[in-house]
Amino acid sequence: MTMPSQKLSPDARRIRTIIVALPIAAVTAYVLYKRLVLEEPQRKLAGPGAHGPLIPMRKIGTPEQAESLPQNDSDSQ
Repeated sequence: MTMPSQKLSPDARRIRTIIVALPIAAVTAYVLYKRLVLEEPQRKLAGPGAHGPLIPMRKIGTPEQAESLPQNDSDSQ
């Protein structure tokens, strides 16, 4: 994006601030309303290990090694 060549007037800066801040304030208020009034539980991020252990990547050197790996059913469609 290019910067405007002229500075914004104070009124234009206020309008820009309102345009940026109003959606953020509205969403924040809605989420707090759901949590405090409707008693919806707070969403939590999954911690480390929540989806099982990570499988390390390995190189496949020969066709025999490639055949010994489990096949994904979605690949055959």
